[in-house]
Amino acid sequence: SALWRADAVIAISEATKKDAMRFFGIPGDKIRVVHFGFNPVCDGREEVIDAPEKFFLFVGVMKERKNVLAIVQAFKTFAVRHPDYQLLLAGKAEGEYADTIRQEAAGGDTRDRIQFLGYRSDGEIAYLYRRAVSLVYPSKVEGFGLPILEAMACGTPVITSNVSSLAEVAADAALLVDPEKIEEIAAAME
Repeated sequence: SALWRADAVIAISEATKKDAMRFFGIPGDKIRVVHFGFNPVCDGREEVIDAPEKFFLFVGVMKERKNVLAIVQAFKTFAVRHPDYQLLLAGKAEGEYADTIRQEAAGGDTRDRIQFLGYRSDGEIAYLYRRAVSLVYPSKVEGFGLPILEAMACGTPVITSNVSSLAEVAADAALLVDPEKIEEIAAAME
């Protein structure tokens, strides 16, 4: 009801605007898109963290919509041919979905090559972004997708979804994948 009572609505992406129109019937002329700014973590001081030489990185809370399980599955496919790479998962990992991710990561030959880092400071994240082969962020649904901008600002290549706001934010500056297709995520890692 707040959307209907408002004189104007600000959406953080065209994808969010379309969702407001589709799910709530809000007229498009009432909605203005104003993209987020982002925290330029790489402008600050790095904090050294123990990291392997070659690794893919995910940064964010490990919720189902973030599709972290698919990242782990894709990495396991990629890792068969590339035993010198690792996968680092930085962010809050609690609850049933995080447990599912841990179980998947613990199975198979890659169990020692997938690390859960938990929450990290901006300085540590900057250190990781600057050294990662790529940020892997194939979310199924995002309002905006701040980690892809953070990574790009650090000079880190990005693999992200071709859906939701992520394709809009990344445009042609990232490898875009179908988040439902593990083989596409693995191919992008390749």
